[in-house]
Amino acid sequence: MPRRRSPPGGLTSPAADVYATAALARGADALDWLATLDGHAALLVDATGRARTTPNWPGTRLATSLHLG
Repeated sequence: MPRRRSPPGGLTSPAADVYATAALARGADALDWLATLDGHAALLVDATGRARTTPNWPGTRLATSLHLG
């Protein structure tokens, strides 16, 4: 059975939704913009399945670009 827990760093679902919507609206520069948000990390997957992260994403030193799918 799934466990419920609080979001990391106290980020609420509505705030996450706002950032996700804004990133989608920003288009190509979304990752650069997300990287400026202090205290937040992001992982974006594009239409080809390529995953990219902000520099502070956990494990970024191991892989900053993956191909999913």
